[in-house]
Parts: sequence; structure tokens; C-alpha cells
Amino acid sequence: MECKRVEPSCADKNGKALKDSIDIVCVRIRNRECFYYSGFTSCSVAPPPHTRHICSLSALTVGEMMEMMMALTTDEPIQLHVTTGKNGTTKIVWKNVPQHHLKDGAVVMLFRHHMDQQPRAFLKLQSSEGSRDIPVPLHEGLQARLHKAGWPGMWMEEELCRGIFQSPDPVPIYRYSGKLQLTVENGKACFKLFLWEGSHRLKNEFYYSWVGLYKSNRDDNKNYLTNQWQWAIHFKPCGNLNDYDTYSYCTDTTITSGLQARFMISDYNEKARTPEWS
Repeated sequence: MECKRVEPSCADKNGKALKDSIDIVCVRIRNRECFYYSGFTSCSVAPPPHTRHICSLSALTVGEMMEMMMALTTDEPIQLHVTTGKNGTTKIVWKNVPQHHLKDGAVVMLFRHHMDQQPRAFLKLQSSEGSRDIPVPLHEGLQARLHKAGWPGMWMEEELCRGIFQSPDPVPIYRYSGKLQLTVENGKACFKLFLWEGSHRLKNEFYYSWVGLYKSNRDDNKNYLTNQWQWAIHFKPCGNLNDYDTYSYCTDTTITSGLQARFMISDYNEKARTPEWS
């Protein structure tokens, strides 16, 4: 039984509802259903039959009392995020996982994408919030799923929450019908171009255009990372999205905080730069 607040009517000895009511809070502690009464009532008889099993607050230990109060006051939704870890790996961040889920068993499983059914990693949670680096290369679309774990953690039950990794949104290429995005594939920094009528324009106005990778937003356009650039015309076609032809190129650089991609229409004439990777 989940913790919840209800307001049943008081009843007489025959079960007939009386006018006045009382607030009743139901909390599950150590498989016992404990009811705590608050508010004002003029009832002179016991509450309805479904609230007869009562455990006295005075009978609870300090730990049980704290658990009950946390159950009553915790209403923040569970949060699960997939972010950048060390050396191009994946970091899982979680918040607001209720204590009763942790006691019963809560496990995060990491999947390649939303259709994947073969987990790449498991993480049993021991705290209501925290983070952990997972030795799985970061990749666009990686998905973490938080499940209740069946005893003794050998099978998964109800799914509680999901978190999906998505690269920052693409930025517009100034005065051109196109966009630039910094993404990640198998832990490496990658460029993606979105171009209107791309196949024609790459051979014409974008023939001398290129994209470079920079260590930070402060670097001069000439100070791109050594060999970490490519002509736009040599990008790999990868389909069409929302009427834009898309093209990609992956560098040899491990994704890390601060990296930035910039689009040069020619020479060092910059027309777009992405936000720094975080």
C-alpha cells in the first residue's frame, strides 16, 4: 500500500456514516499498515471497519517514526538522468527515490535505445539520491530505466522512471538554411549538419565549408584541436529529418566538458558555434 491521505466519515456501531469526518493517513512500515489520526472529530465511536487495524505512534521506534514522516512529506517526483561521465563514459544521476523502494529493492538498468530489451549495465540503488559513472560509452539515445527489484533482486518488477540521454539542440547557421549540432557516438565527439537541400548546396555554397572541434569557447577560430576538423562535403549522409538533409562526422576526441563545434563557411569565417558540452 502506498502512503496516501484519505478523509473517510466516522461511523456508528452499525457502520452508518456520521456527519463529522477525520483525516486518516495510512503508512506502511515493516509490512504493517499504520494509521495516524489528525484533525478534529466529534465522533464518539470507532472509525469505519477498514481503519480498525491501528498501530500506536508511541509503539514506533525513532527510525520508524522518521520513515513515516518522510513518507508523508515526500511528494517530489523521482528523477533519473543520463549525463556525461569520465573518459567518455556514462553517468547516471538519480533523485527523490523513496525509502520504501530502496528497502524493497530498486535497480537502474541501462539500454542502448528505447527499443532495446538487452540491458548493458545494472546499478542497485542504496540511497535516495546520488550519481555513478557506468563503464559504458556515452551514446545518443542511451536510456536508463528504474525498476522495482523482485526478491532477492533476481528479476525486475514495475518500472518507476526513465531517463534518456540527448545531445544539446542544434544551433542555426547564421544567414543560411542549416543547423550545426555537437553530438556523441560511442564516447567520441561528433558533428552533425542539418542542411536544406543539402546534396545540392554541399557542391556549391558549402563546398569550402568545414567544421572544427575546440577545447573551449574561449579559443580563437584558428586554434581548433589538432586534426579534429572536416570539410562539410566529406560528411557522411544520414537521412532526412524534418525536411533537412542530415550529415555526420565523428572525431577521435573523447567527449568531455567544455568541447565546442564551430561551422566555418570558408577559411575562418564563422557562421555557427554550439554551446560548450556539459
